[in-house]
Amino acid sequence: MNRHSVFFLALAALLLTGQRTAIAGVDTLWTRVYDPSGPGGTGYPTQLLADTSGAYVFGYYTANAQGDIVTVKYTNTAELAWAEHFHPREGVTHLRGAALHPSGGVVVCGEGLREGNGRYHDFDLVRYANDGTIEWQNTYCRDTFSLTALGMTVDPAGNTLVTGGYSSYLGPDDALFLAKVDPDGDEAWMQVWSPDTLKPEAGYMLTTDSAGYIYVGASVHQLHRNVACLLKFNSSGQLLWHQYFPSPDTETSTPEAVAVGRDGDVTMLVQARYGDPYMATCTWSASGAPRWVREFHSPDGRMSNSRALALDSAGNIHATGAVRLGPTNDDVVTVKYTPDGDTVFTALYVGEDYDDPYALALWSDGTFYVGGDGKDTLGEYRVMMLCFDAYGGLVGKHLLLPGTGAAPAVTVSPAGQVLAAAEIRPTPGAQKEIYLIGYTLTGEAHDVGCTRIVAPAGRVDTGLVVTPVCSLASYSTFDESYPVRLRIGGNYNETVQVENHHPGAHIEVRFPSWTVGPPGSYAVTCSTECADDPHPENDARRAVVTSTPPGIGEGGTVPGPVRPGRTILPRGGAARLGYSLGRASFVEASVLDAAGRTVCVLTHARQGAGAHELVWNRQDSSGRAVGRGVYYLRLAIDGRPAVRKLVLVE
Repeated sequence: MNRHSVFFLALAALLLTGQRTAIAGVDTLWTRVYDPSGPGGTGYPTQLLADTSGAYVFGYYTANAQGDIVTVKYTNTAELAWAEHFHPREGVTHLRGAALHPSGGVVVCGEGLREGNGRYHDFDLVRYANDGTIEWQNTYCRDTFSLTALGMTVDPAGNTLVTGGYSSYLGPDDALFLAKVDPDGDEAWMQVWSPDTLKPEAGYMLTTDSAGYIYVGASVHQLHRNVACLLKFNSSGQLLWHQYFPSPDTETSTPEAVAVGRDGDVTMLVQARYGDPYMATCTWSASGAPRWVREFHSPDGRMSNSRALALDSAGNIHATGAVRLGPTNDDVVTVKYTPDGDTVFTALYVGEDYDDPYALALWSDGTFYVGGDGKDTLGEYRVMMLCFDAYGGLVGKHLLLPGTGAAPAVTVSPAGQVLAAAEIRPTPGAQKEIYLIGYTLTGEAHDVGCTRIVAPAGRVDTGLVVTPVCSLASYSTFDESYPVRLRIGGNYNETVQVENHHPGAHIEVRFPSWTVGPPGSYAVTCSTECADDPHPENDARRAVVTSTPPGIGEGGTVPGPVRPGRTILPRGGAARLGYSLGRASFVEASVLDAAGRTVCVLTHARQGAGAHELVWNRQDSSGRAVGRGVYYLRLAIDGRPAVRKLVLVE
């Protein structure tokens, strides 16, 4: 395979380092553009990876009705190392994934139509060494079936895993396939999954853990709708379990991303629709037991779309999506959850017009970056990079000029570089080209902002006296003194003066007490008012707090805390808890023993508004009767838990 010539445009020959200083914005450090010889081609980057030797940009390049899979390698000093095109068949070959190999280099997966037969698809793999040498390449096919590859990864042992759709052109034999290719490029096995009651559409993404277990995010057809499904296989291809995204019969859902966290828990990001689309994050244990589901809906009930998922070293989960707050505009939201599903913060960026996130990358200090596209003041779509601190506060936004485009991939390299792969149309009417962009955190400025409304938050009891608290961050290079204002509903408007807020420091500010009003929703806004602040987008945080009647017991209303007390169950008696929902909510209920272990799961699903009842018949998850003693009934509505003590008496 011949290498293609590459032309580079260097705006600056600088290099990012891992050193961090006080930050006030985001700026472009350098750009590199990929332009193979021969006019008339169009480049589309789709993936970006980095190891200790540099960065890899993956995409496809079309010219003269042909399509090549492109892999471009850059060094840590942003210089070209090599570039390769992979084109195993006539026509267009689509890039379906790429992954770093544990021995160095990368493995790239492509998919296209079988030569001489436009009815069947096959997939191809090629492994490149660090220097661009092809270690091996192969085509994987079945004589009478089509293999449509949609996702791939490489496990810690160097095996390549590919998933997608397995179907016959002659009949309705659709199924999900999972294939394993050994480190030498030979097929080890291929498994096909198709349960009797469902019709799998395909596996869309997959990941592995350190022990070699394989997790596939799939979509299946069920009752004339799509349902997201998570499957776990062992290293030999044996299916260990599968779980569906819990939802009503009228809801559709599709997987967007899968990641494995600490203790073997696996998280899936889901795009769901129950009325308006919303972003859902759900986690299962290593054994397949459901742990929790969290939903993010637009504050005004419009639209939220799932985009990207990332886990940090502590197991915390970042889920990013697009949220529609106005009649037409999209904005950016990132929700951080603990491994147990508690919400740490909701970072919301509301731009002037339209902003759409595509990719998410985490830094080891908790800072995170969101890449995508955004409209500038002229109405043009530009490559967008957003930077947030570890508390969810916006550090800054940067739109790359000139040229229209978007950044579908973002990463933070081991060398400490913040990188984005972008497709850019340099001038009107020109073809799109593949760019690699290096970013830096820049500037001296007077910059402070609100990172979180600590209290009031969520649901609070009517009549309760609350001390409002907000978290503030300084991105300035100076000590700052400024007022900060808090508004709650239409009757609370208080200002507190902050003195000598040091650069890089995070502080909490308390406001005069607020007495929770009658049942209903109250808008909460905290805003800093620092003079000469160049980044007003991080000044304000907004939330909605809901006032509810205090307390629930048997037959009470939810949400709200369970009243203190206990329920004593005589011999043979069942535990019952009635509750009502003011709106459709996700309900999780389980019984725990005195040590906090799960005895059984009573419900784990979205329920409509109205009256409901939980019944526990004193049995564990296997149907065995439990003995006397102390148990706890745990009920969580949209992630807000309530617990009631149960005492079983024989």
